[in-house]
Amino acid sequence: MITPGSAQQSLRDHVLRKALDARARHGTPRDRAAVERIVADRDVIRYPLTIGIDADGLDAGEFAWLEPLGALPSDGHRLHVHPLLGPMDELLPLVIAYYIPSVNYGDIVGPEEAEAFGATLCGMAVEDYYATLCAIADRLIGRGSR
Repeated sequence: MITPGSAQQSLRDHVLRKALDARARHGTPRDRAAVERIVADRDVIRYPLTIGIDADGLDAGEFAWLEPLGALPSDGHRLHVHPLLGPMDELLPLVIAYYIPSVNYGDIVGPEEAEAFGATLCGMAVEDYYATLCAIADRLIGRGSR
């Protein structure tokens, strides 16, 4: 019998397999160019995703937000990444990786799956990945996020 808990575990397992597959195909992303190769791979990301280094639509303290470009997932998404992160090439894969599960699976993905995917893709423990994302957000708040 499928329960909500078993369905969530199945989703999490699939998310982790996708991250491991992406690392096997492309290596651990260490810069923007590496993560953009992953973003372009339709075996990793089901729907089109473009990355914009801009503050359009960002709330105070946000380092990124995912904008759907139409009514259907196949219409694609645009990830708006805070401009202060633009020159921080080594941080972009961490931020971008967090949003990949939302592109693939939509609203059924929660923070746990996003963190597990990002950590696995970037070769980090989930706790370290989460702490790094928090530090990025704190850095933006300290520098004025807009």
